[in-house]
Amino acid sequence: MSDARRTDAVLMRPETAVHQPEAIALYTRAGYLPIPNCPPYQHKSPSRCYAKPLPLPAARSADREELTAFLTDQGLSPQDVLAPGTLYWLTRDTAGPAMAAGLERQGHRVLLRSVAVRADLRGCGAARRLVEHVLAEAAARGGRTAYLFSTGAGPFWERLGFRPVPVAEAAEALSDAPQVRRYRETGALADEAAWRRDLADAGASSPPPASRGRFTAEAPHTTPAAGR
Repeated sequence: MSDARRTDAVLMRPETAVHQPEAIALYTRAGYLPIPNCPPYQHKSPSRCYAKPLPLPAARSADREELTAFLTDQGLSPQDVLAPGTLYWLTRDTAGPAMAAGLERQGHRVLLRSVAVRADLRGCGAARRLVEHVLAEAAARGGRTAYLFSTGAGPFWERLGFRPVPVAEAAEALSDAPQVRRYRETGALADEAAWRRDLADAGASSPPPASRGRFTAEAPHTTPAAGR
């Protein structure tokens, strides 16, 4: 566990086997939940994988270069990353940057963007857990409604409780958000699809054990991309 915390991992992911009931009982008592077998155990039927979320580390100005490079590598635009009024998270493990996500806020509404999970971490529900962490953090900071723009991952977002809404609704609700302003300037809104999730109704009202605080000027996408 200490190694995971030093590397800013978003999840503790132990592996054991069906013939080790003591280990399974230990993980269960400690709050770990079963997940699909992760690499390199995905084809090993005796294996059993578990996961337990850890606090998400907020990205700081010193992380800008690394966060920008990671999002670019995942095919996402790094524009407006860590702009005033935004909040980003960046997790790392021994292989380097692992996951990232960002929020832009206007009143009680938030815009989810820059959701990225490194290729070798996909397929185990990591993206879903990352998004749930971020939305719970948004709710803990007073967010009531979350929006995002995504044209190619509708089924994923629907499984997470998002529903399609008119692009104009999202753009009006978050008219001052950096991403919306940029989309207006470039004319990109016409090619976007918008999604909405009401946080209180979607079970994101319980905050994760992460840092608290308000969005600040210096606060601090590939998995289904939100807000390219």
